[in-house]
Amino acid sequence: MRKPKLIVVGRFDSNWSVGNVSRGLLQGLSALDDIYDLAFIGVQYEVILDSYFSFTFEKDATGIIPKNFKQLEALPITNEDVTILFYGYPVVGIGFMEYFRGITNAKITALGYFICESSILPETWITGLNVFDHIFVPSGFVSGALRGSAKGYHETIPDITVAMHGIDDVFIDTPYTKFKRQEPAKFLHITGARDFPDRKGSIDLINAMGKLDIGATLTIRTMPLSDNHILVRKANLVNTLLKRKVINFDYSTEPMTAEETYAYYRKGWTALVQPSRAEAFGLCPVEALCCGLPVIATECSGHSAWTWAIETHSNMHSSFICVHSFLPGPISVQGIRNGVAPTIHFNSLITAFKNAKYLSFNNDKDFKKRFRWKHTLEPIVNYLREKGQSR
Repeated sequence: MRKPKLIVVGRFDSNWSVGNVSRGLLQGLSALDDIYDLAFIGVQYEVILDSYFSFTFEKDATGIIPKNFKQLEALPITNEDVTILFYGYPVVGIGFMEYFRGITNAKITALGYFICESSILPETWITGLNVFDHIFVPSGFVSGALRGSAKGYHETIPDITVAMHGIDDVFIDTPYTKFKRQEPAKFLHITGARDFPDRKGSIDLINAMGKLDIGATLTIRTMPLSDNHILVRKANLVNTLLKRKVINFDYSTEPMTAEETYAYYRKGWTALVQPSRAEAFGLCPVEALCCGLPVIATECSGHSAWTWAIETHSNMHSSFICVHSFLPGPISVQGIRNGVAPTIHFNSLITAFKNAKYLSFNNDKDFKKRFRWKHTLEPIVNYLREKGQSR
């Protein structure tokens, strides 16, 4: 009997692969090859003005596809049973499914694995979600955003299940070696050049570094784009701190493998600093912690999906400093772009920098195993297995 087809649609994360979810999805779903013919389609997309988006198919340049997944470079026009699992923003998923249904007569089961960074979503991100049979999200924050926004627009949406993001097997299985503490402190911050306007707290960090007097340096890993929000909005301060060698930029031009990412986190940093204002999950801090690198971060939005695990593992308490922030109210996509977002308690950030010397480089195997993709994706795997076996 012919197997039904499962097509995972995601990004190869060609911007950079720190926090590559597509690879993790494929790792976690590989166990379904006894029920499904597995395939993957890589897309690159951009959301414009909350409703218009464009996407293009792309080839795998990162070597992330397991052997039991076949890469497709276009959507199949077939009369087979097809299950689509789309990873990305809701508005793109809605448009993608409308496009697919327009070119095929296949019997489609549509699943969404959605992310968002705001608690109030545009109506275009909600209307049309009923094309999906079930929705999965990486955090309770995203679930609340979808449910709350749907209620506000009087829309009915499919059932939602939380399936956390995980970390690549490399971060769990690579033999751990101890860190050597660097003096003076060397901090790492990871951001995308188009975060609106300071979703990762990058400007807060630059301001804080300008007021520190402990000889510390901050490396900002970002993309070499001319519209880099950090350079544009804080050009004078950035240039001053660059001349003083307080901050520097490590531009990301090529995707990194999981092994290269693991090695990058272990380059001798004092801590990863991610005082984000809005996150769907916040994978980079989890990756860092599982490499043994301490983390300074807020407990905002999606970060709360993994900070609970620190509380339940006493060995990890000394590896994490929480930077306090407060919400001015519900956060919308437009609000984030206009600068209305959680406010970082600036003194808390300064204090965290000064207390970083007390952070510990811990290796907690049980903590790491919680984030193995095959465990975090169990809700999706179980759903697909049940549906596949019933056909």
